[in-house]
Amino acid sequence: RKFHPNPQKSGGYELSSQFSDLCNLEARIFQPFVEFMMRERFGAAWPTHTYVATNDDNTTEVFLKTAGLPGIALNAFTTKQHDRAKSIEECTEALLSVVVDVVMCATSDYFIEIGR
Repeated sequence: RKFHPNPQKSGGYELSSQFSDLCNLEARIFQPFVEFMMRERFGAAWPTHTYVATNDDNTTEVFLKTAGLPGIALNAFTTKQHDRAKSIEECTEALLSVVVDVVMCATSDYFIEIGR
C-alpha cells in the first residue's frame, strides 16, 4: 500500500506519517526483503503467479519492485480512475476494483504485505 500525504488521493491520509517510510520502500530495499521472506518464511518456495494489489499510481515503481517475480498481474482499474470517480456508477466501479484486489489476496495461498 502506498501512503500519500494528500487526503484527496487514494491511499489514505489517516496514518501516513507513521507508515510512509515503512510502506513506501524503494525497489532496491523491497526486492531483497521479498527474497528474504520467501526463503525464510516460505521454505524457499517461489510463486508461479504474482498478483499485485496496489494503489500506487507509479506503475514503473511497481514493476521495478516486482522484477523477477513470475506472472505479474494487477488490477486494470488505475488509481487515477479511482481518484476521478464522481458519479454513483464511477464510485461503484472504483469500489468494485478494490473488491477484486481483496478477493485476489484473500484467495491466495500466501501474500506479502508491507505495512498495515
